[in-house]
Amino acid sequence: MGKAVRIGQSGNQPSGSSRATAAKKEKTGGSNGLIIGIVVACVVLIGLGVGGFALYKQMTARPDPRDTVVKWVAALKSSDENGMKALMQKGKNSEESEAFEKTIKQRYPQVEQMEKDIVKKLNIDVGKSTVDGDTAVVPVTVTMTDPPGQPQSVHASLNWVDTTWKLSDQNTVEMSKAVRAIAMPILIRTDVGQQIMKDVLSGAIQMPGGMGAGTDK
Repeated sequence: MGKAVRIGQSGNQPSGSSRATAAKKEKTGGSNGLIIGIVVACVVLIGLGVGGFALYKQMTARPDPRDTVVKWVAALKSSDENGMKALMQKGKNSEESEAFEKTIKQRYPQVEQMEKDIVKKLNIDVGKSTVDGDTAVVPVTVTMTDPPGQPQSVHASLNWVDTTWKLSDQNTVEMSKAVRAIAMPILIRTDVGQQIMKDVLSGAIQMPGGMGAGTDK
């Protein structure tokens, strides 16, 4: 009679050592997959962290205060008074200067066109900004091109207000002094300019505080 074969057994079943090796490989393969997954996750997180920091830095970076001065000069050149005001802080000096300008133009309407003609002949060079926290300084050089004149230098001071740089209220005085030093020799040669000087010297017209009627101290 032939040999009996037990039900459920195969004639080619793996040995005990073979089964152990297979189990070990299966376990090792699972561990490797887990390690690779962790490494990939870490790389992704690091990438997101670096990218997120760069994006945050970009979003919170402040613009160059020089840009504000350049825009102010462009508004001056185009006689855009509202554009100039939008770039400046409101304060005592700016209010006094605005009131003075209004008085002059009411008394002498032709002054407005004269100012525009003078501004067209100005060469205004804006230098590099220096930032110190919430304040900044930008050097500005103003020169008359026709007739050629001596350059007048002024440091535009700015403050960080809310989410933008604005020219400080005191800066209104400084900029006015520089422009006046250039424009005065031209205005004084006109009848209107001479009358304005007489009104200022007589007290009929009050100059804004800090600007003075004569030469700068």
